[in-house]
Amino acid sequence: MSTGRTAPAAAPGRLGTVQDFLNTLHVERGTDLLDASATAYDWLPGDDLPVPGPRALDRLRALRRELRARCGDGTPDDDLLARLADHAPLRFAPAPDGTIRLAPAEDGHRGILATLLAIAYQAQRDGTWSRLKVCHHDDCRWVFYDHSRSRTATWCAMGICGNRTKVAAYRRRRAASS
Repeated sequence: MSTGRTAPAAAPGRLGTVQDFLNTLHVERGTDLLDASATAYDWLPGDDLPVPGPRALDRLRALRRELRARCGDGTPDDDLLARLADHAPLRFAPAPDGTIRLAPAEDGHRGILATLLAIAYQAQRDGTWSRLKVCHHDDCRWVFYDHSRSRTATWCAMGICGNRTKVAAYRRRRAASS
């Protein structure tokens, strides 16, 4: 399901699934697709999943908070991540290309937690995780993928949040000089 905003800088491959998950929290609109079972069910990947109950929603929101913190939106809590990982069993499995990958050992919501953690782990190993960032514009906080060569992008899109930030700074300077 769409998170209600066009992502100007989408992550490649499976990391895009994690990016979509992190953007189920829409700071600018004040909406959260993981607030209720129905909206969470609409977002969840896979049609054969049960509607998430309160405990599953709590774990999904906690994982989202932890992964967002690891992208620069807050302070990571290693103990909480370890507890969440206890509910996300992983196993080694052959990948289509013949390599070995981590895969969920269970179905349902525990499998979703495991899948998201496995993707994040692989992204950390291959160096793409550090390109997943939180927009510096306080009203946005959208998670974007930094495609810049220098890996120094700070806004989800220059034409949206970069422009807002620069216009606000200009107005402050003008007001201060008046």
